[in-house]
Amino acid sequence: MHLISLGKYLVALGAMSAAVGCAALPAPEAGARESSVADFVRKFASSEETPRHRAAFFDLNDDGIDEAIVYLTDRDWCGSGGCTLLVLRKLLSSWQLVSKTTVVNTPIRALNEKAHGWRTLAVTVRGGGVGRPHEAALRFDGHSYPTNPSEPIQLPKAHPQSGKVLIPE
Repeated sequence: MHLISLGKYLVALGAMSAAVGCAALPAPEAGARESSVADFVRKFASSEETPRHRAAFFDLNDDGIDEAIVYLTDRDWCGSGGCTLLVLRKLLSSWQLVSKTTVVNTPIRALNEKAHGWRTLAVTVRGGGVGRPHEAALRFDGHSYPTNPSEPIQLPKAHPQSGKVLIPE
């Protein structure tokens, strides 16, 4: 009888310890990803102040970890043809640059199609001497996305609006 009471006590103690342990785990800080991306952008820009930007988080390569899709809108990162797009991969507690694409306009979409295991991105190309505005497909080449959207394949106007808008107009 004494052993049964001790067993119940240990089970109850274990349950309380587990509950306390779970309650003691810190919740992820809201905005931590955005803050770490802003830190990366500031360092990337070699600037004391963080350049204006818009960021979206989406798993582009199906590894279960969201990449950061960052659209730099600061005047130092934009020209007559558009602004700069960064794709970042999570690396420990910071970010690693996957690609930098210039002369990009919104909207920016992640298409359903993939190249080398990464989702194809669709960006709008206009201005800067480009004839008609159009949407271009940025296909991952195994290492990065193209550096300039005027070189990649132009998507036909009838292209279905598949995928997900990451950064709207």
